Order: sequence, then structure tokens, then C-alpha cells
Amino acid sequence: MYNRENSALNLNTISSDIDIHLTTHGSDWLWAVFSVFALLTVGHTAYLGYSFRKGTKNIVVSVPLLVSIIFTISYFTYASNLGWTSTPVEFNHVTTDEELGIRQIFYVKFVAWFCAFPLVLTMLEYSVGEIGLDSLFSLLTKVLVMNVFVVNYLIGSLIKSTYKWGYWVFGTFGLLLGIVFVGHSLIRSEKKTIFILGLTGLQLLIWVLYPVAWGLSEGGNVIQPDSEAVFYGILDLINFGFLPLLFLVFSTKDEIAHEKTTETPRVSGETAV
Repeated sequence: MYNRENSALNLNTISSDIDIHLTTHGSDWLWAVFSVFALLTVGHTAYLGYSFRKGTKNIVVSVPLLVSIIFTISYFTYASNLGWTSTPVEFNHVTTDEELGIRQIFYVKFVAWFCAFPLVLTMLEYSVGEIGLDSLFSLLTKVLVMNVFVVNYLIGSLIKSTYKWGYWVFGTFGLLLGIVFVGHSLIRSEKKTIFILGLTGLQLLIWVLYPVAWGLSEGGNVIQPDSEAVFYGILDLINFGFLPLLFLVFSTKDEIAHEKTTETPRVSGETAV
């Protein structure tokens, strides 16, 4: 009989010198997140095929698909107990019977953020204004400061001493700059609606919670890796899963409406030219 038990941690084992690590319960949750992103990938692929068949010229419809692909791979790796390293903790808020003080650090999620944040920013830029040469510099600036956030958080995760909080400050400063730049673009936009204001506000709120998640997990060692997986998983599902889907609905809604209004049915017996 087929064994449906999650055996990821049995196949991809953790070395004996790491005592603060992911367990099967955390892996089960991560497989659930992986499944959601995989379903989103299938749905976005089908929608992209439908859009191209209808002759859409809106290339932004491919952005949520690319994001979901990135996170499908990322959470497959995360749930499989791969893509990690270990670092001695600064604080002993979370301890085990072994009292080794070595925490498992999953760098795979930072790689996913580095690849996906530019895509999310592209979707936001399109939603608040058409992407062109005038807005290219604005988009590149946002991508730069958000990647400053991601890279500094990754570096800080791998440092034992209190100097890791210096990288947390640098990364958080980059994140806050990104929030300010996005908010500035939204204020200046002529396309802003209550729908876009609400979605962007929720997006920025989720971004603010990433420093909290890092401080409680890789930074302060306050919560277990399983709880860390739940915290980051919820944030990633909203930020990189559901919100890109809603922005996609908005970005294509006007195009579909325009196509319907520009269609002029031929009079009976009229020959098409």
C-alpha cells in the first residue's frame, strides 16, 4: 500500500549539530503552500493561453504566472527540507534539550524574493500608470531598494553576532524606501481607484510584516522554524499569490471592456473587408 506520510525530513536529513530546525508539522504546512502556488501556476498558464488566443497585447498578464512559478519551486524546495544552511543563534529564546543553539536558516526564500519582487513591482507600476520610458527609472529604483532589503536580510540571517541587526536596519530602510516610492507613484497616478488603493494598501501592509517575521525568526530566535514557516507562508501567499491575481483581474478588466465596446457587429448581408 502507498505510504502517504510526509517523509521529506527522513530523505533530506538534518545534521546532528542542528537542534533548532523544521519538523514534519512545518513541512506539512509548506507542502500545502506549495500546492496553492502550483494551482495558481496552472490557472495562470491557462489564462495566459486564453489571453494570447484572444490576441491580447497586455504582456503584464504573464507576470503573475512567473511569480507563481518562482514560488512553486521555492516552496517545493522549502517543504522538501532543502535550500538551507545553519547559523548559531544570538539569543536563546528558543531552546531544545540538546542546547546546541544552532538554527536552520532557509536561504531559498530569499532567492525567491529576490527574483519575484521585481515582478510584483512591475505589476504595481502598471496598475498605477502605464509602463514606458518615463516610468522605467522609477521602476528600476524601486527594484533596487527592494533588493537591498532582501540581500541585507539574507546576510543578516547568516551572522551570529549582534551585527546582524545592522543588516536588518539596512534592509528595513530599503524596504521603507520602497514603500515610500510605491506610495508616491500611487498618489501621482491618474488611474487610482478605491480598488487599487485598497489592494496597494494591503500590499504595503504585508511588506511591513516581513521585518517582524525576520526579527522573530532568523534575527531574534523567538519562534520555532515551524512557526516561522507559517508566518512567512501566509505573507508570501498574500503578497505573491493572491494579490498578483487580483491586480491581474484589474489590469485586464479595462482591456476586456474596451474590446467589447470597440466591437461593431456587421449588418446582415454586409461583406467584411
